[in-house]
Amino acid sequence: MSIDGQIGQGNEVFFTARQWEESLNLTCTARNDDSGRYSTVTRILQVLGAWVVCCFYDTSLEIRAGPSNVLITGPDLMTPGAPQSFKCNADCRPSCNYIWGIKGRWPGGQGNEITVTPEELATSATLNCKAINSVSGLYAMATRTIPVTSGPSEVHIIGPDSVAVGFKSKFRCTAKCIPACDYWWTVDGHTVYGSEMEMTVERHVKSEKIKCHAQNTVSKNFDLVTKTVRVEDDGKSMATQAKQTIDLLLFAFTLSLYTVISP
Repeated sequence: MSIDGQIGQGNEVFFTARQWEESLNLTCTARNDDSGRYSTVTRILQVLGAWVVCCFYDTSLEIRAGPSNVLITGPDLMTPGAPQSFKCNADCRPSCNYIWGIKGRWPGGQGNEITVTPEELATSATLNCKAINSVSGLYAMATRTIPVTSGPSEVHIIGPDSVAVGFKSKFRCTAKCIPACDYWWTVDGHTVYGSEMEMTVERHVKSEKIKCHAQNTVSKNFDLVTKTVRVEDDGKSMATQAKQTIDLLLFAFTLSLYTVISP
């Protein structure tokens, strides 16, 4: 008998594949010592994964391969409380059995399909699938982490606490969202879209209220936060007040001087 260039005597051969190859040729030659006549038969053996140890007795040897290319398929995003189905597939000969792992547990019994319902506060779900060759017992695994929609939460407005009349000020809105959130602002009856906003107060008022709305693009859940901004006089008003003060002092000085020099 010979396999992969190695020749042995007798009707048995023990062989260990030292590296992965797609297939190996096993040849058995039987010869009659008296007549000298002989016959040869060859079988193609497929290597199981990265290694194989075989003892060959039966001419009805079954080809076993895999598992390989283990893949978990299903949705790319999940919603808390909503069940979603996932499938696990692998290349196996003759076939594979499947075991699922969730949160470190391997409950078993689901086959190659499982239904998962995320908890309300979950931000992601991690699935493990173990594919086991039904004949050889060899196995391979695949892991997939699926994000779960959450938020918006912790909505904040970042920007100055006071603004000046006639001067531009910038504000930014942030929130925790999976996936991302859409943002819009309401200021003085106007709506501005986007996570950033620039505002210019055109008149002097005591304060201005700005509101930021954050909405999850998938779940449509939303939240808002309000910020009250003080409005200060601008430089022009301060200059006008200073000029009025100077004019008043000059008037008083002129009046005093007129009084002193009058007969």
